[in-house]
Amino acid sequence: NDTKLSLARQTYDADFLFDTRATDVAEQIQSQTGGLVGVVDFVGAQQTCDLAVSVLRIGGTYVNVGLFGGALSMPLAVLVQRQLVLRGSYTGTPAELRELVALARDGRIKPIAIHNAAMDAVNEGLKQLGAGQVMGRIVHAHNHERAE
Repeated sequence: NDTKLSLARQTYDADFLFDTRATDVAEQIQSQTGGLVGVVDFVGAQQTCDLAVSVLRIGGTYVNVGLFGGALSMPLAVLVQRQLVLRGSYTGTPAELRELVALARDGRIKPIAIHNAAMDAVNEGLKQLGAGQVMGRIVHAHNHERAE
């Protein structure tokens, strides 16, 4: 909705905003991003799955964690030609999630270090990761200024 889009823009400095109510949202996403490397679907409905798969670039990954109850249906030739990876991820019950959130709110979970880096430094980041030099996480973003 418009309120959430505004929040994403003003509070979280979103790189891109798309209104999924638009009939051409997949085309908008493709034209502005060139296709997405990965999509995590927190709903798991037919509509969200179809949109997610349609905006993946070649070799992209779709991860479904939502349990809405939709279905995944696509021609197998599309899966092969676009070299897509389809994954499911189930990590616990809603009660366990509430317990985890409560632990975080109470300050009982120590946050890990997050290092921001430019997307064009991703190969360097992978080398550091492979060499065991990363303490925490590296987050590569297109809009991050590269620190030399």
